[in-house]
Order: sequence, then structure tokens, then C-alpha cells
Amino acid sequence: MKNTIKLTFGVLLTFAIFISCTKNEGDVKLNQGFIESSKYGEYHNELLKSYNNKNGKAKDFIALYDELNLLFNDLHKDKLTYEENEFYKNRLIKVGDGNFEITPRNYQLITIKGIKLFYEGKTEMVLLDLFQNPSNPKIVIKALNELLNDRETPEVEKNEIEKMLIVYKSSMEYWTNRNFDFNKKNNPVTDTYACDHMDQVFFADAVGCMFGGLASVGYSWAIYSMQGGHCL
Repeated sequence: MKNTIKLTFGVLLTFAIFISCTKNEGDVKLNQGFIESSKYGEYHNELLKSYNNKNGKAKDFIALYDELNLLFNDLHKDKLTYEENEFYKNRLIKVGDGNFEITPRNYQLITIKGIKLFYEGKTEMVLLDLFQNPSNPKIVIKALNELLNDRETPEVEKNEIEKMLIVYKSSMEYWTNRNFDFNKKNNPVTDTYACDHMDQVFFADAVGCMFGGLASVGYSWAIYSMQGGHCL
């Protein structure tokens, strides 16, 4: 009986470790050989401006990702490695489950599934809350900084949170320096809460970093295109 209990405990422990590892897959890759966090904001704004100038009109997230990959390589040849591109693209493929059409519903499903799959504990809880309850920049920046400074946040998650924070601030800079409509702050469809639609764009940019810098740019473009001046 004791041996059976020990064996069962060992199997459960192994299973628990396996689950933890799959949530933080690619720990080493996320910290070695990929584009450094400090460059994410600069590249984000440059690539988004270039894609808008070219009047990009991708209809699904994978096509958008691939178009941005080609454009980025034109701007910065050999900066984005094949390994980094494939790592994040495979993440997107994994959560999209074959349905990548750019629609508000797919955006919601893909993002929520990604947060739940790639993060855990407090990080998962905070990102889900910020995604489902669009907040003003002060609240978002404070929440991301708290995750960065929390000793319980895994290092691999801190690496991505740092990218999210950098992209969030760069997104604010990009969108507020352009002639877009910032006046429609309430959702005219449901009017269930006051929501500045640009706050939603800023955070979409940031959380898109879980699929890499290209997806972050793609999220920015896709969300603004779908919004029509109000929150999704």
C-alpha cells in the first residue's frame, strides 16, 4: 500500500511539473537570442507606421503576422531570427485553433486563451483583468510595474511583462501623435461601462507581446481597424 501511495504521489508530482513547464515553454529562448526588450517599443512604432503607410489590409491574424514579418525584414534584415519568428508564430497557431479571421470575437478568444495558457498565478489574473476591463494608462502601467517588481513573478514572465510595458508606452506615443479620433469614449452598442477605445488599443498592443513583437503590431492595427471609434 505504501509503495502504491508513493508511486501515485510521484506520478502526480511529475504531472504537475510537466504542466508548469508547458505554461512557461521556451524559458531559455525567451531570454537568449531574441530581440532585446529595449528595442520592442522603437520597432513597434516604426513597423506600425510602415504597415499603415502601405495600407495593409490583412483579413486574418496569420496573414497579418506573415506580412509584418516580411516588412520587418525589409526594414531590419536578419534582425528577427527564424527561431524567434517560428516560436511566436507557433504560439499564435496553437491558441487560434485554425480560426484566425480578424473579428472581435476571435480577438477575444485568442487573447484570453493565450493569457491562460502562457501565464500563471498573479500574472494571469492581472492580465485577464486588464484585458476584460479596459483601464486608463496610470492603472495599467502601475499593474505591470507591480508584476515586474513582484519576487514571485517567474523570470520568464518578467521578460515578457517588460516587453508589454515598453510596447504599451510606445503605443501611447504612436497613437496620440497621429490624427485619430480620440473623442468617442463610451461603447455605443452596450454602454455597459465607460471605455476609452484608445486605452483598449494601447493594452492590445501590450498583451500582443505574448505572440512576439510582430503580433503586438498586428494587434494594434487589427483592433483599431475593428473598433470603429468604440470599444469592442
